[in-house]
Amino acid sequence: MSSPHTRTIALLASGLSLMAACSNGAGSNAPPGNTADAGPEAATATTGSVPRATVMLTQVGPRTTVDPAVAEPSDPNAVTAHWPITGQAEFRTNAQGVGLHVKLVDCRTAYVYPTHIFEGDCGAIASGTEPWDGVRGRLSSGAFCLGAPGASLYELREHAETTGWTLGGPPESDILGHSLAVLDPDTGAPLACGAIVADTTKPSGIAPPPPSAAVVHKLAGLCIFALAGGVGGPGAGSPQCLTDELATCTLDHCVEPCVAQCTDYVGCLASSERPCEAACGPSEACAICLADATSCTVGFCGDHLKACAPPSTPDGPCAELRMCCTRQGPLEDACFQFATMIEGFGGDPSCLGTLNDWDFNTNFAYRSPCYQMGFEP
Repeated sequence: MSSPHTRTIALLASGLSLMAACSNGAGSNAPPGNTADAGPEAATATTGSVPRATVMLTQVGPRTTVDPAVAEPSDPNAVTAHWPITGQAEFRTNAQGVGLHVKLVDCRTAYVYPTHIFEGDCGAIASGTEPWDGVRGRLSSGAFCLGAPGASLYELREHAETTGWTLGGPPESDILGHSLAVLDPDTGAPLACGAIVADTTKPSGIAPPPPSAAVVHKLAGLCIFALAGGVGGPGAGSPQCLTDELATCTLDHCVEPCVAQCTDYVGCLASSERPCEAACGPSEACAICLADATSCTVGFCGDHLKACAPPSTPDGPCAELRMCCTRQGPLEDACFQFATMIEGFGGDPSCLGTLNDWDFNTNFAYRSPCYQMGFEP
């Protein structure tokens, strides 16, 4: 599991929802207490000369480690051994540190892909190559793929950490010019790789004052948690589920880059006493920019969302899900990590939905499906 200073969340396929039980929250209209209004200079003072860097992950080579002749007959990975891995990644600085979002477009189902930073260019990476500067280049967890549309991974390195990152800062922490690689989970060989390059094409910082907490909650798609009853059912979560602290974290990591493209939308929401209920709509450019804001919030600010989840019951669906994980062979550890995440964000309702979810049982728990009696397809 990740440390208090790292936030790594693998996102799920369309059939699953990480957010399936948070509700009854109410956001404040007070502005989040962040430093985004201080402009990009405040963020880059301790993080280097540029606020953002990007990576285009292109395929290095196909997987060749699965032999269909010896694979389990029901193992869908046997027929996707040569599945390509591509994607993109973005590093972005803020008041806390440098955040990373990796998004894999294609991946082989039910695998956790180790992803690390390596010194120099992609051509120098082979099976067994150590990540750049040891712990500094080693991400705390991999990207967990569970079918289309792929997988995402989020991680934050805080400025105060001895293994922190900078973009254009001192050589010992500057990640620019190095490479980010997605590795074969069996052999450690690179499957996809790309150079970490500075990106100055997007604006950084927002003009003061920042959006209110309630507006940020709406921009990030978190208002579902504030609905009476909500997806978690009556009484789920706490009325204080959507907090100012959550808004601050969400703005810093996920929403700030989109504020400039959502000026009219932000203004419309700000003019409403209840932004979650406002009859406002984003422009196409704004909607595209905010498309990953909810999953980004889960990835970077998940601890703030756990107050939304109803408590799980002893020997209930979450216990049943963990028991099912013990039957998943080499995927047991990944399954336990996933079950813990689901329980933390959604309690019994999310665990129950996962037990009987077709995508989960087809792409992950295929060795021994978790369906409850009467729910088998």
